[in-house]
Amino acid sequence: MTTVAPRSPSPSAPFWRDARFVRIVAQAVLLAAAVGVVAYLLGNMRTNLRDVGLPTGYGYLDQPYGSDIPFSSFRPSQSVWDALKVGYANTLRIAAAGIVISLILGVIIGVARL
Repeated sequence: MTTVAPRSPSPSAPFWRDARFVRIVAQAVLLAAAVGVVAYLLGNMRTNLRDVGLPTGYGYLDQPYGSDIPFSSFRPSQSVWDALKVGYANTLRIAAAGIVISLILGVIIGVARL
């Protein structure tokens, strides 16, 4: 009868072959690449806007809108900011009406299925 000596544990793999380390490094590299691409695009956009002479601020919000907004008391001489507020209010009104109508229709259809 022969006896086999137990094998000694193999030395651990180097840290750069560890799957967790590789995943973390890959994510860090991809994050750095994404940040680099975004930084490049923003810098390119700023340079091009400056070269063309287009403003990048919010000063246009104080200019007159120049058009009527139907079903409101909005005047064309009011600012763009006021037009945005009227637009947000109209959107909220339409959304609220849609919620109420869909609730009523849902209840009617649900009861009708019974």
